Amino acid sequence: MNERLTPLMRDVLGKLADGWELGHALTRNLSFTWLQDGGLGKGGEMRQISTRTFHALFNRGYIYQLDTSWHVEGYWLTEEGEDAVRVEEK
Repeated sequence: MNERLTPLMRDVLGKLADGWELGHALTRNLSFTWLQDGGLGKGGEMRQISTRTFHALFNRGYIYQLDTSWHVEGYWLTEEGEDAVRVEEK
């Protein structure tokens, strides 16, 4: 994939590469997406991200679903996502 990343997408991929985990909660009335340092539910710093950024990363193949717990899905980098982080760092 050779698509240009937005600054927000670069930030999310960089944080995932640094050990943060991306969570996506979807219920009947709520869709909420966030990053959490050290993994979901581990008590680390949290940052909300837009659902649009989440879908852009998922649809481009940069993240994959790691875990589902109750109504929360956890996501991590794919090989393409790791490659995108390396390319952006150059």
